[in-house]
Amino acid sequence: METPQRRQPEELRRKISTSSLLRIPTTDEEAPVSVHFSTDDGSKSYVTTPPCGREGSHSPTPSNPPPSPRDELPKDFVALDGLLNYHLSQLDRIKSEIKEHNTTLDQLGYTLANMSTRPEVQYAAMYMNWRLQGVRNARNLLAKFVAFHLQEIDRISALKLEMGGNDVLEICRNLPSSREWNDMFSY
Repeated sequence: METPQRRQPEELRRKISTSSLLRIPTTDEEAPVSVHFSTDDGSKSYVTTPPCGREGSHSPTPSNPPPSPRDELPKDFVALDGLLNYHLSQLDRIKSEIKEHNTTLDQLGYTLANMSTRPEVQYAAMYMNWRLQGVRNARNLLAKFVAFHLQEIDRISALKLEMGGNDVLEICRNLPSSREWNDMFSY
């Protein structure tokens, strides 16, 4: 069994953001497409792109996000370890929430697929689709909290290394990788 290579301090820094977790498109060509069940007259399905975020809306991708305020980090190792444990436990709780949302998305998706083949439940399927989107939106809102806690862990790690402390990477080995976080948000 090989021992994993030690990461260098510069490798510790994660380039994590809400948009990278959610794989939010940056161009119109990458924008997702929504499929609707029927037109207003009940005839055919049609395809649209989601509306662009408006200034002042609750869009998860504001055009100019405000700078994120950060707490002052303590200058002693015991307090830093306590803060690190807080962020690790929050990530663990959020990971469980994401898994619950993904299970619900699977179940609702299966139900919706079954309903969408039956014209007699067209409106029920429309509401099921809205519910499915609501669950997905609720799950995706957690991405900003994942990004925040990962960034705070990076800040704590950098400060501990600067102060001559131990390697935080050893403690964080059980955290999901960036790819695993992306996969959790990809349903």
